[in-house]
Amino acid sequence: MGIALTEALIALTVLASSLAAAAAVTIQSIRHTREASARSAAVRIASSVAEDLRAFRCPDDSALQAVSGLSPDAACALHPSCCAMEREALAQFEARQSELTGSLPAGAVLRVEVVDPLDSAYRVTVVWAVLGASDTASLVLPVES
Repeated sequence: MGIALTEALIALTVLASSLAAAAAVTIQSIRHTREASARSAAVRIASSVAEDLRAFRCPDDSALQAVSGLSPDAACALHPSCCAMEREALAQFEARQSELTGSLPAGAVLRVEVVDPLDSAYRVTVVWAVLGASDTASLVLPVES
């Protein structure tokens, strides 16, 4: 009878260890799935912004400035011939930011930097918090027209 009790305790220990390992693998799998989903959303949004930047072009092929944080009025003052395009591009960029808010964890940021103002070259950056960790992930997409 003592041997059966020992065998049962050993079997329970093995079972508990196996269940703990399975739980750890499941938790890791969930983290990777969430991260892949966030990265996929970031790629989709950054690609959409890149398409928008290529679609909205100034007549002189200079870069749009309003999407990079310059006010539309200041952008229009720099390039009066691009004023309508600046405002349309900014409205589309703001729509993409709303999409970002709904697709990525709170605090995600979408930025557009003008790399070459004369040649319509940009850098689209998406930064978001990694769920379950204290660090952030980012995606940088260079865009040339």
